[in-house]
Amino acid sequence: MADESWSNGGDRLVVGEGALSASAARLEEIERTLRDSGLTPDSVARLAVAEGHYGQGIPAVAQLSARYEAVRARLEEFVRTRQEAMEALAIVMLLSERGYEAVEDEQLRRLQQIMTGWESRYAERQQAAAAGPAATQ
Repeated sequence: MADESWSNGGDRLVVGEGALSASAARLEEIERTLRDSGLTPDSVARLAVAEGHYGQGIPAVAQLSARYEAVRARLEEFVRTRQEAMEALAIVMLLSERGYEAVEDEQLRRLQQIMTGWESRYAERQQAAAAGPAATQ
C-alpha cells in the first residue's frame, strides 16, 4: 500500500498535510533514544585515556596511545555530527512545512548554531589537511 502523504504531483513532489511534522517528530524521537542510550559526544569524550596509563618506556605504547586518541576523537566528532544532523533535519522539515514565521525562535537559533559549528569544524579540518598529515596525528 502506497503512503498517501507523499506523492508525485507531476513535475513536483507533493507532501501531504502534517507529513513533515510527523517525520520531524520521528527524528526527534530517534535522537532522544540515542541520547538516552548513553552514546553522546560527552560520553565518548570521557573515554579519553592519558598516555601515561598505557605504561612507559616502550615506543609502541606512544603509538598505541596516539592511535587510540585519534579514533576516539573521530568517534566523538561522528556522534556529535550525527546528533546535530538529525536535529537540523528535523528543524528544516518544520521550516519547510510551516515557514519561518511559524517556527520557534529557539529552533531557528539552534539551527544557526549547528550550521556555524559545522562551518567552523569544516574550516579547522581543511586547515589541518592543508598543513599535511603530521598536523592531523
